[in-house]
Amino acid sequence: MGIVTVRKGVMRRSVRVLAAVKAAALTMVPILAQPVDSVSTHRTSGGVSVVVRSNRHYTDSTIAEVAVHDWTGQSVHGLAWDSRRPEQADLSSFWRDTILQTLGVPVDYDSCSVVEHHIPRSTGFAVGFVLDHSPSMTTPRAIRMQRAVHAAIRRMAPADAVTVVKFTAAVRVEVPLMTDKPTALETFKINGINVRQDGTAIYDGILRALQEVDRAVNTQRRVLLVFTDGEDNASTVTLDSTINAARQRNTVIHVITYGMTEQRDISRLASETGGSVHALFDVYAIDSIFLDKYEGLRSGYTVRVWHRPQDDVEGRGAITTMETAHRRDLSALDLVPMLPTIGVEILQGHSDAHTLAIAVAADTWQRSGSDELVNEGLTGLAWMMRRTPDVVVEVLQPASPGMESIDPFDRIRILLIQAGVAPHRVIRGATTDERLGINNDAHYGSVLMMLYRQ
Repeated sequence: MGIVTVRKGVMRRSVRVLAAVKAAALTMVPILAQPVDSVSTHRTSGGVSVVVRSNRHYTDSTIAEVAVHDWTGQSVHGLAWDSRRPEQADLSSFWRDTILQTLGVPVDYDSCSVVEHHIPRSTGFAVGFVLDHSPSMTTPRAIRMQRAVHAAIRRMAPADAVTVVKFTAAVRVEVPLMTDKPTALETFKINGINVRQDGTAIYDGILRALQEVDRAVNTQRRVLLVFTDGEDNASTVTLDSTINAARQRNTVIHVITYGMTEQRDISRLASETGGSVHALFDVYAIDSIFLDKYEGLRSGYTVRVWHRPQDDVEGRGAITTMETAHRRDLSALDLVPMLPTIGVEILQGHSDAHTLAIAVAADTWQRSGSDELVNEGLTGLAWMMRRTPDVVVEVLQPASPGMESIDPFDRIRILLIQAGVAPHRVIRGATTDERLGINNDAHYGSVLMMLYRQ
């Protein structure tokens, strides 16, 4: 993705949109911006609807995903913006005076870039709908959910594949993965709750859907849309194993919840797979949510704001970026949200505009019942590298190789290759003292690495 230059024709359309937004700016209903989590919110003004799909705050930056719709529900294009470009002043009022305030960005931010992404319908997705059918859903609510999924399937592109998995304490694949939408619509039942079985096995349902989308062709992007109204209480697999399975399959998980107040585990499931959580509290909002989520896969805006370090958000679960991350030319910042929060530490003060210094926990453990060795940090790193093919990792050697400090390169390289990273993207680097001016004592038990983009 790159910053899109607004053409004159598109600009005229954009100005009309902005005028509508400005006219009602004083009467907008504020959005409750999420400080760290990625729960979606939305507002409507002047016929223009702005949906905040995720809003993530870091020490010195904010990254959000938003969508803009006109009064008909169609996506509005041509609103990409860079605060450093004076020729885009007409767009500044829309983003600076309305959206950034909604996101909770400090008024004295350094710079902001808004990148539009639009994926053509010729690009296929493998979409798995994972649907809660436990008794707490009730039949009327389940029928609303099923109709909403039905509408989304009808709108899917010819290149897309779809699967539907329903779960209670048990899991059932109602629609196996297929590109034949008429057959999928005929197979998918709008019949409310017809299985009276207590329990909510969210993770089991997700794992079964992952196995279905794993049959997708390599060109299809894999996404799960999960709907639930309760916490998991019946799965045979754990949250961690579910996250790892999604990462290994390069699958993004978006979760839609209804009426849930405790969202810690669900939020982690979404954020650590690159997805988001959308919290619903109005039964009528179910009618369009799946179609909105599907449309959001193909279009939207990524808002990146660099600002001075904010002490109040540090330590609240956000990833801490390096000290120089507020620099406007820091392209490595794009990688930070995709790094795992467990097993990887970003080394502040040892990164620059083009490289990211990290420490990855070197310990591994054996998965129960198999010969597979697992490393949380390396698994997440490999997931990020599969999603970002221009990233190269340089594995640094210990400052003083010896009996207690063995060069980790070969072992790390093998584990990353086994996780799907191309061999030429893992290279042997200099020693930690030569590259970073530090030894390994301060990061005992970790392997120091440098990430950079080709």
